Amino acid sequence: MGCEPPQEGPAITLAALKSIRAARPDGAPIYVILDNLSAHKSAQIRHWAAKRRVELCFTPTYASWANPIEARFGPLRQFSIAGSKPPQPHSSDPGRTRLPALVQRQRPPPRRPGSPAP
Repeated sequence: MGCEPPQEGPAITLAALKSIRAARPDGAPIYVILDNLSAHKSAQIRHWAAKRRVELCFTPTYASWANPIEARFGPLRQFSIAGSKPPQPHSSDPGRTRLPALVQRQRPPPRRPGSPAP
């Protein structure tokens, strides 16, 4: 018998937050960046986070550009819509490196904390 994760939104978010907190048991503050999904904002999650020094930082509404993972979705969508096939292991196809190169080209330059947005 295995352990199955909870299937409800707030419950799975809370399980993830508990896992993050367990990885840092020294009590140091943890900052978690979340989008505005309602499952991330339940009263139970906010209460749990406040008691355990976990700061929930929500990205602004309609600001997907502020979420670092969103920068990866565009190139992946473009790659899949363009009809490209995923790389095959041990393939001599030079196109197998197209996706990583595309992601590298699309990645925004790193910013220093406190510097103004471009």
